Amino acid sequence: MTKTINDNLIKNSAIVAISNSISLLQRKILNFLIALAYIDLKTKESFTIELNYLKLIVGFNSKNLSYLKEALKGLMASVVEFNILSKDKDAWSATTLLASVEFSK
Repeated sequence: MTKTINDNLIKNSAIVAISNSISLLQRKILNFLIALAYIDLKTKESFTIELNYLKLIVGFNSKNLSYLKEALKGLMASVVEFNILSKDKDAWSATTLLASVEFSK
């Protein structure tokens, strides 16, 4: 059975309620990467995507790659605290939105 990305993206409430601000481009990248990873989440630990495909999906039609790199670095610097809505009194964790990124030919 082949899994595909559909129009429904299920995210943990902590990710939905990010306490810092990210740009629209960063939000689009994040949503797409979550949807892409979700397909093979149980079998893979890392994920790759072609840069041109990412640009196409998020609607980035500029040749200014430094802007795209800054957006990705911003996701790496954005911290998400899980349980920020205090749903579980005994649990707390924090992570970055994006662990790492690499451009290569």
